[in-house]
Amino acid sequence: MKNLIYLFIVFLFIGCDDFVDEAPKGKKIPDKLIDLHYMMQPMFDNQANGIYVAPITQFYMSDDVEVGINDFLSGPALNAYLFEEHFYTGTQVDEGYASLFSAIYVCNYVLQNIDVVEDNPGDEIEPEHVKGNALFNRALNHFMAINTYADHYTKDNTTNGLPYVTAADINQSFTQQSVQDFYAKILEDLDEALELLPEQSDWRTGSKLAVHALKARIYMYMGDYEKAALSGIEALTIDDSLDDAKTWPGQTYYWQEWASPATIFYKKVFALSGFRGRMTDDLVSLLKDDDYRKNWTIELPTGGVGFGWGTKPSNAGLSRGGLYLDAIESLTKQSAPDLDKAKELMSVFLTHRYSNPQDISSISNEELYQLTLDQRRIEFCSVGTRLYDIKRLNNIENANIDVIHNYDGETYSLKADSEGWHIPLPANVSF
Repeated sequence: MKNLIYLFIVFLFIGCDDFVDEAPKGKKIPDKLIDLHYMMQPMFDNQANGIYVAPITQFYMSDDVEVGINDFLSGPALNAYLFEEHFYTGTQVDEGYASLFSAIYVCNYVLQNIDVVEDNPGDEIEPEHVKGNALFNRALNHFMAINTYADHYTKDNTTNGLPYVTAADINQSFTQQSVQDFYAKILEDLDEALELLPEQSDWRTGSKLAVHALKARIYMYMGDYEKAALSGIEALTIDDSLDDAKTWPGQTYYWQEWASPATIFYKKVFALSGFRGRMTDDLVSLLKDDDYRKNWTIELPTGGVGFGWGTKPSNAGLSRGGLYLDAIESLTKQSAPDLDKAKELMSVFLTHRYSNPQDISSISNEELYQLTLDQRRIEFCSVGTRLYDIKRLNNIENANIDVIHNYDGETYSLKADSEGWHIPLPANVSF
């Protein structure tokens, strides 16, 4: 172990006409199983390499953030806030896109070489775990990509989304998949990973717990609430522990960082360079005085309530609070709602988030559903997933949610029936 030459991954952000133009360059060619294992590990415990990074530009497209001209927002973030036709222009690199497909490249490299590298029994690395982790990560990164850069899934949506990349070859061309077929391939990878992974692992590595939690979210995004609820319960059967917000230190987002009790699997979100903005009044109104999560908000000197994240990352991967909320929502929306189980889970959730949790014993299924949606906005307010929630609610539940932004005396609207509910693909990408 001490003499192992670690393979440090350097992702190339170069322009070309291929779909995937990010490839790893290493200090050595991996020839041992442990090399492949470390290709998918962070370089340091408190830092993530490309495989752990998630996109964030879509954060500025939601109804959670408000930006004014005096905030001096610029570049892709401002273009996103104003719902421009293109966010990244000229030679600008969409680092979210680049990180997702660089991670997919690494996963494919591992999968292509898992059967030819040497296995050193003394390293205590199981080949099936390495393979399962690669399949899990490939599915997760594709899931993030399709939700960020394409239309939302519906049962009738046969429009082209993105190619599902299964080879570590930057010169190979890939065919666009329909959104339906794309989701099917994600689930195929997860089904295979489920047979290979251990029940639980740490934040760096996939597990059966992580696979079930991810499947719960995927099925919920598909509107298949029965399967979503089953997957959520499967995950909670493995581990139903929930982090206590009372123990969160204020203004650090610790509970969504690496090695946190809240984390199932970690995908790092950076505050955008030169982050500007504040919470919308609508979002602030959801934060009650006895909500422990209010501790990390800050009163801005320019007025309004800030997200309190500074340059701290937060987790856009899989969290225990997210698992609870995914399961609860699915239980309330399945064809035969299980209100008792949903209330049971929500009571646990609220007890871990509030000093004086709401009594939900007599609320209706619809009221519990709305409470769950409100809790999602609070729990995920900094990780860029609010846009995904609006997309799926508009497409599957006909929620008819518009996003209205005001900037420099002008009003900019993203209507529920518009085609602008995803980040435009980078200019250097073609199919």
